[in-house]
Amino acid sequence: MKEFLVDHGLNGNTIIELGFFDYLVDEGLPDLDPSASFDAMDKRIVIAGNLSPVKAGYLSHLSELESDMFGFDLYGVGYEGEQTEFCRYMGSFDPDTPPLLQGIGFGLVWDGDSLDGCEGVYGEYLRFNNPHKLSLYLACGLPVIVWKEAAVCEMVEELGVGLSVSSLRELSSVMGGLSDSEYRAMAARAAQIGRALRAGSYTADALEKAVLSIA
Repeated sequence: MKEFLVDHGLNGNTIIELGFFDYLVDEGLPDLDPSASFDAMDKRIVIAGNLSPVKAGYLSHLSELESDMFGFDLYGVGYEGEQTEFCRYMGSFDPDTPPLLQGIGFGLVWDGDSLDGCEGVYGEYLRFNNPHKLSLYLACGLPVIVWKEAAVCEMVEELGVGLSVSSLRELSSVMGGLSDSEYRAMAARAAQIGRALRAGSYTADALEKAVLSIA
């Protein structure tokens, strides 16, 4: 986003990069069950947000990915698809008390009409923006799966809090190649970032930088 704004004439010296959006919730999160195995668990991929066909048209194609290795849990409004065990619609929730703390899995950051990349207006916007759902997932201690061409991909990979794919058709191979120890390390890093988000740390850091820049 900063690069886009600078390219369109804004003075880059006036911009303070936030990093992740904070997600202020009071509830603590349970630690990952030490007896739970990533290899053995029913792995769910959480999709939260606006589920309408206009914004998330790719949802109508999720059945093409059906696998016994993982499934999807959908939270939000506007969902018009079928409900199956592979693709479960879980309703909407109070954003102050997100119910995404059960089980082992990932949060998905994806928009547009296609499984093979984020397309359309909403998909293209992921090249520039920092989706709030990313913060929701991390605040809940969930590692994330993001589009390789999304603006947040570099940050997610550098911090080791998720996976990146070019197409959702890669999910089986990517998740199948992830070991229990690798997932646990990723989940631990996501939980650490989540604690910072729930405490408002990224906003506090940005404000401190802003004050120092004008001191």
